[in-house]
Amino acid sequence: MPIVSIEGLDLAGKTTLINLLKERKPFPEAKFFKVPSQKIEFYDKMTKTERKEYIINEIDNINKEEGLVITDRGLLSLLAYESCSFRAINTFLKREIRLPDIIIFLHVQYKTVVSRIKTRRSSELTKKDLELLDNKHYVSMVSKFDSRYFDKTLENVFKVQLNTSENSIEKIYNNVVKIIKEKIR
Repeated sequence: MPIVSIEGLDLAGKTTLINLLKERKPFPEAKFFKVPSQKIEFYDKMTKTERKEYIINEIDNINKEEGLVITDRGLLSLLAYESCSFRAINTFLKREIRLPDIIIFLHVQYKTVVSRIKTRRSSELTKKDLELLDNKHYVSMVSKFDSRYFDKTLENVFKVQLNTSENSIEKIYNNVVKIIKEKIR
């Protein structure tokens, strides 16, 4: 059961890519999951500990699925956004968590995040938008992702970074399909 995790900061293009994969069906047998699966309002009401437990349980349940699984966020996002370690996850589960087979990290430049917020949000900016517009917050999140991305625990996972600021979504899509076909089939 191969697991492909599409990772990246908000507005990197994860959901757009996942939607293309669902619509065009290059992998008709694939099952798609979003982590967390609940709306952000539900998730934001949880304590930090509750959020970690909730997402760990979601990832653990996804790991039990049969066939090709493609996730919109996953283990890397959990580690970066919730500032937790593999050891903390394994302690919670009382066993080792299964790592994804492929992590595709969509990198987005700060100026692209700003541009996407301005073009996609016609009404008031949300709290999350304001955080994303804060360059210090953006730099902090990039740093958190980078430190987790290069974590020794993930050294045997195939990882690739694709820049969504410099490439069209069509090019990103074609690269992702090619990578999955080469690594999974």
